[in-house]
Amino acid sequence: MVVVGGGLIGCAIARKLALEGSRVVLLERSRPGDGASGAAAGMLAPQAEARGPSPLLALGLASREMYREWVGEVARASGIDPDYREEGLIRVALGRDEAAELEGILAWQRREGLPVKPLERRELEARVSGLGPEASSGLFFPRDHQVDPRRLNRALAAAAAVAGVQVRAGTPVLGLDVRAGAVSGVRIDAGVVRADLTVVAAGCWTGLLAAGAEGLLPPTPPVRGQMLALEPDELPGRTPVMAGCGYLVPRSSGRLLVGATMEDAGYRCEVTGAGTADLLQAARRLVPSLAQARVVAAWAGLRPGSPDGLPSIGPGPAPGLLVATGHLRNGVLLAPITARLVADLVAGRPPRLDPAPFAPGRHLQPSLPPAG
Repeated sequence: MVVVGGGLIGCAIARKLALEGSRVVLLERSRPGDGASGAAAGMLAPQAEARGPSPLLALGLASREMYREWVGEVARASGIDPDYREEGLIRVALGRDEAAELEGILAWQRREGLPVKPLERRELEARVSGLGPEASSGLFFPRDHQVDPRRLNRALAAAAAVAGVQVRAGTPVLGLDVRAGAVSGVRIDAGVVRADLTVVAAGCWTGLLAAGAEGLLPPTPPVRGQMLALEPDELPGRTPVMAGCGYLVPRSSGRLLVGATMEDAGYRCEVTGAGTADLLQAARRLVPSLAQARVVAAWAGLRPGSPDGLPSIGPGPAPGLLVATGHLRNGVLLAPITARLVADLVAGRPPRLDPAPFAPGRHLQPSLPPAG
């Protein structure tokens, strides 16, 4: 088997398939984790980011349930600590509109039986030091957690290799190799890598592999996300904090991540003055003293978009092709469940949850019979 893409999704899939007995080659255009996975903040927040019950929420909750055991296995296999932390997540309301939105979130999540706790201003102040005056109320999601995605991607790539995956970094895939209506591998500079199954987990680069194989891969338009790392004299707390303007994610190193923009900028993966200004403003609104924090790093990543906001996970329209892409800003969270679903489909087992909402074919035009 060939897995295209060395981000968290690709590495998780390759490792899972190898553990189940498949011979797997993983092809990555640069280094594992150099793309959107390594640029992410690492919040595992299906509840805090959900707008209501949906297939995406169900997928996220199932993946979050797997995370502790899964990340522990990866850490033991690789010897790399991914800094997985179960400290919950706080969402604050900045202004009346956001306060009303949080009241709605509290209501529907309680109806769904999800753990969520409302916080008054004094309770917020006890959890987040130096909180700005706009923050009137909030919600605490005790089961939404965080992980360091850069560490996790290094750990996953190493664990995949331990499981027997042949990891080939610096190997761009030029396109699919299609013969007699079936996908028989992929094309690289050195020729063709043949495989009985090709799993495309190439993030926003998925669409670029479709040249000469139109109609086989779903659209994954890039969505740029810029982020900053600040180094304050003291962290405002250990718990990630988010609001409508952005979020703050503390790291064990003492740095504080500030994210993230959502921009339609094509494949321009660059930091801009406007993006940096927006992120600094968000940090100041949440914790005003962060205006004095040192800016120690800035970066950007290109998330794989999707026309309907849902990832594409499942068989492609041609034999020999399986797709796992379009996770947008949920790739870190959804890596365990995506790998499990792909392995279930490959093995012919009943999947852990219904993959129908994520079928890649929903974005593809059906082939028309020749005129005549």
